[in-house]
Formats: sequence, structure tokens, C-alpha cells
Amino acid sequence: MSIGARTHLFFFALLLPLLVEARGQVGLDVLEARGFDAIAGERVALVVNHTARNADGKHIIDLLLDGKKATVVRIFTPEHGLTGLSDEAVADSTYRNVPVVSLYGKEKKPKPELLTDVDAVVFDVQDVGARYYTYPATLAYTLEAAKAAGKKVIVLDRPNPAGGSVVAGFVPPVELTGKFTSLYSIPTRHGMTIGELARLFNDHFGIGATLEVVAMSGWTRTMLWQDTGLPWVPPSPNLKSPDAALIYAGMGWIETTNISVGRGTEAPFFLYGAPFIDGTKWAAALKKALPAGVSAAPATFTPADKLHRHFGKECGGVRLTVNDLSADLFAAGLAMLRTLSTLFPDFDPTSDFAISMGKAGIDKRLKNGETVKKILAEAAADCKKFKKIRKKYLLY
Repeated sequence: MSIGARTHLFFFALLLPLLVEARGQVGLDVLEARGFDAIAGERVALVVNHTARNADGKHIIDLLLDGKKATVVRIFTPEHGLTGLSDEAVADSTYRNVPVVSLYGKEKKPKPELLTDVDAVVFDVQDVGARYYTYPATLAYTLEAAKAAGKKVIVLDRPNPAGGSVVAGFVPPVELTGKFTSLYSIPTRHGMTIGELARLFNDHFGIGATLEVVAMSGWTRTMLWQDTGLPWVPPSPNLKSPDAALIYAGMGWIETTNISVGRGTEAPFFLYGAPFIDGTKWAAALKKALPAGVSAAPATFTPADKLHRHFGKECGGVRLTVNDLSADLFAAGLAMLRTLSTLFPDFDPTSDFAISMGKAGIDKRLKNGETVKKILAEAAADCKKFKKIRKKYLLY
């Protein structure tokens, strides 16, 4: 049974009519229309998960195995595995007799010996547009491994759910990079597609692999996911909607504190709280602090997944509503951070907070009375410099 039959089938049964109305083609569609010319007759390794589908909902693995356009030698999978359903380390397996090697277990980079018997590596994974998401690091590690093995990499481009025009957040200094969730100095919300990131990583950050990016057709920088006409297939278990991914790209760093971000509930990244939070008190403070287009209402919830913060404990907190998708979500996150720091003595960022934020000391500065406006100005200066760098690598 194919991946399409085994995982997420219901997404395509419900949303297939929307595919016909899609405004453009993702990189896989473009490559397929070209008869898979870039890999025709070659032995390939695929770096993919459940999101690597064409406009008909067919997975690239099945397309290649059934169409015999190329020989699939090996499959590598990022965090969450081939099905996109796991929140833990993923074991190696097989799919249709092809070995599946996890890059979110013992290894995070393809071993050189696993690339010796291929001609090319094809990367097709849906990203979400945030520096701290792990898929860009997997992309970079794939480029590094291919460079070491002397193999070409073909990246099939896909939309950035957070769009391509907004760039927000801090660009981390070198000492806060080199981590799986902060590999390079790019902003929190970088506004680049996975193909554009590949170009940036390969050239600006000096990987130097042989790289081809198969660009999309019909995507523009101002598009959010809702503008693409494509159905939403959650790239990971807790990003259940395009709106959740948009919030995550702006303020997902909040989960590097002792606050639950709603993982293990029906509304991850819309619910925020902890057992020590008074939701009514916090919502009242946020009413004055949140930027236009974002609001918060008191809420209580109990995370039901043992893997996530405050499992089984009732949390007081807020439910976030984004009334305007163009709202400044990084500013919203800073407003939440400032009110948490000043209202609740038990609130505490973890040791990973500076890495995720991209700058050390922001929590302390806000707690000590520094304004969100001043923090935003610093981040904007970072982004202005980054935009000059990224301009060279944009495809759209």
C-alpha cells in the first residue's frame, strides 16, 4: 500500500477539488511536467516525508517507483518521519522494499557511505518558514553530505506558509548558531522558500555542493498559504493549520520557556499557559499590549500528550486569535513575553531560550522595563542587513 493510502489519505479525499484550482505548481509538479529530466535514468536518494506530493496528491516515491523514471536507492526522512506523525526519534525502516533511513535518530546527517551508490540526492520537504524548525538544518546537512560525497542535490521548491515578504525577529550571532534549531545566522521569520534557503546555505554559508533548485510556477512573495490554493498537509503533528504555522514562524520561540504552547491539545500554538498562570489576569494585560490584529481571551486547558510540557496538569492561560494575517506576530510574542515576565514570578525561560530567540537577554530586558518597541527596532535592524544578503538568492 502506498504512502498516500497509509497516511493522511483523508486530507486528499476532502481537499482534492482544491488541488485543481491551485494557482501554480510546486517544484515536484514542474519536474514531473519535464518528465523528471533532471534525474532520468539515474540512481537517486530521496530526502522526503509525507508532504512530498504532486497536485494529484501522489507521493514522489510512488511516482518514481511506478513510473521507473529513476531508480530509488534510498530514502532519508527528517524529524517526524516518513508519515509526519512521530514526535520522538524515528527508527529506520523500509518502504516498498526501499531502505528508509531516519535523520532524526542516531544520525542527523546522511552518512557518506550511504551516498556512494547514488548519482543524485533529491530533497522535497515542506518547510514552515521559521529558523528554529529542523527541516532547514536537515537541508543543510544534506548539502554537506552530498558535497563530501561528490553528488549533486536537486531541491524541489515549495511555498513558505509564512510568505516571502515579511522578515522578522533577530539574526543570531555566531555563538548562538551551529545548533539543529539555529544552524545559521538568519532571522526568526526569514521569508524564504526551501529552495531559496538551499541557495543561501550553499553559497553564502559556504557549503559548495552541486545544487539545482526546481522552482515553482505561479508563487509570488506576498502569498501566504491561504493564497496558494493548495490543501494543507500538516508538516508536523502540532502544526494543524496554516494559521498555526504562521504563528509558529513569528513566535514559536515561546515554547523555550516553562509555558505550554498547547502541544497535546486541539489547538497547538493558539493556547498558551501553565498551572501557575491566572488566565483572566494575563488576558487583561494582553488586551493593552498585543499589536493590532491579534487578541487573547482567558482559557484553561490540560495537555494530553506525555511528550509535552505540563502533561496532565490543568493550565490557566489564554487562547490567541489572529484576526489579521498580516499582524506583527513577532511583536505579539514579545508582548506575551513581557507580560509573563512582569505578572508571574514563576515564569522562567529555559536554557535554550537565547538560541531560539536569536539574542541573549531579551527576557531580562523586558522584565526590567525595556519596551517592546525598542526590542523591535533592534530586530528590524538585523532584518534590514539580512534582506541585503538574501536578495541574491531569491527566485521569485
